[in-house]
Amino acid sequence: MTRRAKKLAALVEIAAVLSTHALLPVTIAQARLEAQQRKIAARAARRAALSPDGADPFFAGQMCRQAGHLREQQAAAMAELARLHASLDQAKSAAQPALARERVLARLADAAARKG
Repeated sequence: MTRRAKKLAALVEIAAVLSTHALLPVTIAQARLEAQQRKIAARAARRAALSPDGADPFFAGQMCRQAGHLREQQAAAMAELARLHASLDQAKSAAQPALARERVLARLADAAARKG
């Protein structure tokens, strides 16, 4: 292995560590997004389960009130989901240069290893 190839291999290792570090916010944002989607699905299921019984007007009113409250919670959760989508997009954009650097250095190292 030539000196140039060794230096490139070392740079590839460093770039790999940096890209892994750059991807950490993406992983965290993705996990938060998925957790929020699960919460929204659970609220929607609870709301769907609240069907007013026409026989008891008091009970039907309570169910409608609870469904309205869940609807408000779901609207807030959807707003949070939109914020999390934006956060994920920002994290991906921030990680992109590190990933591109790693790919370019890996290609250069492969080319140098084949030559040398």
